[in-house]
Amino acid sequence: MARENGIPFKPTGDPFSSERNLAALGRSIAQLDSGQTVTKTLHEVGNVAE
Repeated sequence: MARENGIPFKPTGDPFSSERNLAALGRSIAQLDSGQTVTKTLHEVGNVAE
């Protein structure tokens, strides 16, 4: 077995730009556009976790 310097797998492309991620991004944008979001500050989120 030959040893090569590099990552132990072959990159297959940018996973961020995959069809699945772009579809999820599209759904998130649609939710924002239709007002189906809840806005909270980090302080408010912290109080929820307590």
